[in-house]
Parts: sequence; C-alpha cells; structure tokens
Amino acid sequence: MTSRPIVALRAGRQQRLTLLVGGGVTLGNFLFVLSGTESLLVAATVSGVTLLGLVRWRGDVVVSHALRALHLFTHSRFHAVQVRSHEDGVTINCRGERTVRTWCSSHRGRPDLSDRESEWWSDVLRRMSVGSIQGAGVSLSCHFRGFGTPQLATQGFELGEPWEIARLDVGVPEFGWMYETWKWVRTPEGFSRAYAVDDLAHLRGNLIAGLSDADERWSVHVHFVAHARQHALRRTRRSRHEATAASLWKVRHGRSVSPLLVTNEDVLRWHEEQVADGAALIDFRCYVVISTATLDQLATASQELTGIARRRGVRITVQHGQHARAVAASWVGVSPW
Repeated sequence: MTSRPIVALRAGRQQRLTLLVGGGVTLGNFLFVLSGTESLLVAATVSGVTLLGLVRWRGDVVVSHALRALHLFTHSRFHAVQVRSHEDGVTINCRGERTVRTWCSSHRGRPDLSDRESEWWSDVLRRMSVGSIQGAGVSLSCHFRGFGTPQLATQGFELGEPWEIARLDVGVPEFGWMYETWKWVRTPEGFSRAYAVDDLAHLRGNLIAGLSDADERWSVHVHFVAHARQHALRRTRRSRHEATAASLWKVRHGRSVSPLLVTNEDVLRWHEEQVADGAALIDFRCYVVISTATLDQLATASQELTGIARRRGVRITVQHGQHARAVAASWVGVSPW
C-alpha cells in the first residue's frame, strides 16, 4: 500500500470550464440543426451567453459571480454564532455545528524556523491518511496569526509530537452574530474580508511566512479533509474522465490542447493510479481573512495583502458573496466544506 498521501488544491477547474463551453456551444448548434434557420438567433444566443459567462472578471468567471450572487440574495444574510469551549476542544454552531479537538505546539517559536518542521507536518499527514483508510471522517485545520505558534484543530484522529491538547483562548468568536454583504462581513467587532488561495504554481518562498502579517491585521487558515477510500476512488476517476473529455472536445473541434491541460490530465491520471494503489486523497483550501475596525482600514489592508501575494507569486481571489463561510473557517474548529 502506498503511504504517501496526495494533497490537492482545487483540482479540475479548467477541464470543467472547457466542458461547460463545449456543452453550451453544442446545445446552440443542436437547436440550430433541429429547428432550421428560424432558430439561428436562439442558437447564437445560447452559445453567446455560455461564452460570456466564462469571461474572467475580478478574479473569477462571470458565471461564478452570478451563482454566488443568487445564493447571497436568496438566503438570510444574518448568521447566528454560538460557541461552547471544552478542556480539550471547542464546539461552534454557525452554518452547522462542529466539535473538534484543539492543539497547540510544545515547540516555542516559529515552526518554520525549526529543522524538524518537515518531519512534524509529514507525521500529521500520515496520521490523517491512516484515519481516512480506516473509514473515519478525518479533517484538520491550521490557523496562523502573525508569526506566533499555529493553532490546530482535528476531527477523527490524534496528533503526536510536538502537538499537545490545549484549551484555546483565541481563535474562537466572542460575538453572537455576523451580517454578510457582497464585499465584506460585519460583526460587533468590525469588518472582515476573505481571500482564497487559488494558485501556488509560482510561489516564491514559504506560503505561510510570506502571507503572514506581523500586526495581525489578517490571518492565514489552511484546511485539510481526507476522503474515505471509496469516495477518493470515485473522485479521482471522475476528475481524470473530465480532463480527458475536455481534451477530446478541443481536438474534435480543431482546437489546440494547451500544455496546462495536458499536464493536468497527466497529474490526474497519476492521482487515480496512486489512490487505486492505496494512497489517501487529501483536499486542502487556504484562506486569508482580514479583520479591521473600520471599512477604511479594511480597504488599506486589502490593498497591501494583494500586493504582497502578487510579489510572492501567489494568486488570491476575494470571496465575493462567500465571505461568511470563509470568515467562519478562520475560527478554530470550523470547516469551509
């Protein structure tokens, strides 16, 4: 059995967009063939709207913005928050209830400056892998504020050295509600805005150290979830099929297949083979959440953060219409899934 887990960040986005383009254009052509020249306008409209929906605007495609706006404006923008702390963990009720065990490191100082950091994180992923293979619901969240010791929360497995069970005094909300708008979240303590890390291909240096803020105006939060074996097998098989279908659609329509799409298909095929051989499949998401007292401070910090991310080679996307989920995920114990 393969012991090395596969850790993936937002896999499969490009081939899904390609399939969406193909589906929309094909539907338009089908309507044209089915109804004749009288439906030329309908066919052109369907194809045009599909292509327009895939135009990038403010960090994402138009169709994604539209779906988020629809969800935001058809659901309540107020979210109640309830917190119950325990000696070894915390229960937070916001958009669902979740209880986790919380941990702090016995190592004093920044973990990234220790020569054992790689060993510690490898052990964490190994323990997650074992838990997922045994069929347990396994997840991990890591919360970094400033350059201090990170806080961890686990569900479904235990940690080893240097992590110790601890009751946390920070990282949990002390307010009872939040109100979500398209651009930010309002709480009794101020305003928050969330960004998601979308691409690490050009990362320069350490991600966490590079994005951390010494003044703690924003914090970095990394979430991992290990899929149960059967789900991992279905997931990798479906992702590889989507990538293959996207490439075939381009070839059949006389379009060139980009090197990125070819590489992605090869990676997904390798993922499928490794999971079939016993490797665990672990998804991760990374959020950066800004929290300030005023909107002016929020705007200033946002501009500074995006500049730092650009210089570090990290692509981040503001979570328009989804700030509440990402802000909640910045609390120890809350998952973004």
